[in-house]
Amino acid sequence: MTRIINNKYDYQVLHMLKLSSYIFYSIILSIIIYPNSALSHLAPLVEPEYGQQIISLSLIIILSGFGFCAGICMLYMLKKSAYLVNLLLLSFILFESYHHLRNESLLLHIEFITLSLLFFLLTWQFVYFLSRLILNNRLILSKFLYVILEKLDIFFAFTKVKAHCDIPCKIYDPHIAIVSALTIVRLIDIIEETKKNNNIDDLNLQNTIIRCVERKEFESEKVKAEIRVIWGDYFKDVQLQAYPDTHNIVHCIMMLSSKTKQTIDRKVALELVDEINKFASIFWSTKDVETEKVISPYPPSIEIIRPKL
Repeated sequence: MTRIINNKYDYQVLHMLKLSSYIFYSIILSIIIYPNSALSHLAPLVEPEYGQQIISLSLIIILSGFGFCAGICMLYMLKKSAYLVNLLLLSFILFESYHHLRNESLLLHIEFITLSLLFFLLTWQFVYFLSRLILNNRLILSKFLYVILEKLDIFFAFTKVKAHCDIPCKIYDPHIAIVSALTIVRLIDIIEETKKNNNIDDLNLQNTIIRCVERKEFESEKVKAEIRVIWGDYFKDVQLQAYPDTHNIVHCIMMLSSKTKQTIDRKVALELVDEINKFASIFWSTKDVETEKVISPYPPSIEIIRPKL
């Protein structure tokens, strides 16, 4: 319990815990010491033959509602709201006690009020500590939830959907596609350099070629994904009317990306870079951003389009 006492408000929580514990222990102790008397006094509260049943399900739900509100107020340190909830609760309990037990003994009134407070206190304690547990272990619980969903995905095969944020954030840039296209050219160069080695049966050389091919596949697909998002999400009728060749250029990029996966032809990869440069030039023009042609500062050191910033 001492772990949660880290501010003044938690001391109030501790006092409420002590109060509820005292109430609970007093009820248990009275039942143990005087079982017959205690049960005879409690009978009018729970048995229908005494008239209207007082401790009913509807009353428990109402008390639990008060407890839930109080627990949330305590959790977020809404001191005034917590006092208001407690005041409303006490008013409700006193009204119920007077309205339903006006002809009963004082002891029965006390027992009814005590039981009502007990339901209330147990509810807000549960809400408060469960919420604290969740808030203090958000990362662990989120990982646990992710693991559960991942296991369920094995059996139910949930449909996976990926997309740009579509807020819209207005953050689009074809440079990622350009870098991927440059990477494809560079990987083809590495494969060609490795092929020239006389000892092509060397497992290390074969490993290099396999890794290059695998990465080339990934980068080709990345080009498609990046261009597809910009073309599908960013370009609207206004941009397409101003640049009617956009559809053809995008289609050409898709075809060339597929071809770079199927071959190690450097000319195809260079054509892909040229088409992406055209697309980048159109993209920046729609934003009224001036562009320039520069040689990439890293292999394969070929011409690319970039904005003048």
